[in-house]
Order: sequence, then structure tokens, then C-alpha cells
Amino acid sequence: MKIGFAALKGRVAQEYEKKGMSADRAKEVGAAVAAKVGREKYGTAGMARKAKLGMLKKKKED
Repeated sequence: MKIGFAALKGRVAQEYEKKGMSADRAKEVGAAVAAKVGREKYGTAGMARKAKLGMLKKKKED
């Protein structure tokens, strides 16, 4: 199954919230897990490129 980083971050956060972790901390853990998976898949440079493209896209939308 293929999901995006935002979806992965959300799913991980939900799982940790179910285990009793605070919502803020669960979101931090979810983001860290998504970043780790991304670095394993695309490498550090690849993730930096994706982050830059994502920031540019978000800036255009605003």
C-alpha cells in the first residue's frame, strides 16, 4: 500500500494517541517517523529537494 508522508504522519500520530500519548507529542513522533522513512527511501538530499518543492508549492498557494 502506498501512502503519502502526511498520511503516514497522521496514522502514526493516531496510533500513539491511542496508546495514551499526548496529541502534541504524538504529532512530533509521527513527523519524525515520516521523515525517517523518507530519508531511507529518497536519501537526505532527495528529502531536502522534496521539502524545498513543497515549501515553494505552499508559498504559491498562499
